[in-house]
Amino acid sequence: MSIRRIIALIQKDLLLEWRQRYALNGLLLYISGATFIIYIGIEQSGSELTSSLWNVLWWIVALFTATNAMAKGFMQEEEEQQLYYYTIASAHEILLAKVIYNTLLMLVLGSAGFGLYYWFLPIAIPHPAFALCLLLGFVSFACSLTMIAAIASKAGNNSVLMAVLSFPVLIPQLLMLTRASSLSLMPAAWSLIQKELTMLSLINIIVLGVAFVLFPLLWRS
Repeated sequence: MSIRRIIALIQKDLLLEWRQRYALNGLLLYISGATFIIYIGIEQSGSELTSSLWNVLWWIVALFTATNAMAKGFMQEEEEQQLYYYTIASAHEILLAKVIYNTLLMLVLGSAGFGLYYWFLPIAIPHPAFALCLLLGFVSFACSLTMIAAIASKAGNNSVLMAVLSFPVLIPQLLMLTRASSLSLMPAAWSLIQKELTMLSLINIIVLGVAFVLFPLLWRS
């Protein structure tokens, strides 16, 4: 495995993203629109925004943002391009480059989205572990959706297939994230938060392990 080739593949994805800025702008517009709609809905209802509702709404926005962002990772590339990448890099190098790039993209989009969400809907966050929940959540979405996008791309870029495959993988992660971040929004013991974050980290490791085993088989097909 060559670090130089991995860096070159990441630079290629960054260059493509920069040339197609409309896609990134569309994702930022989606985050802004979803956040503003939530803000207007809560303001018009006149009801109090509880920390649990605030938390759930945020992770819903983050989930759909991640799905829209990660789906184009493999689907925007033609078969001829994939064949060319196969001749210059190994499957593991391509997968690792995609995971790193998607993680960076999710960190940028997630941080911008959360900043906007918090600006519209400010709430007290007493525990610094919430930042760790955000970080692990973004990494989890990037790792899982990268592998799912690779599988869907081999099935003719079927967006329906990606939605079906994403559901059983992302729901357990989403449940752990909402529990951990809910605990961090109250004066809870660190041990309770650590348990959820540890389980989430283990799921990430398992997903990456399965991806490194299966992706070479998918890539050769």
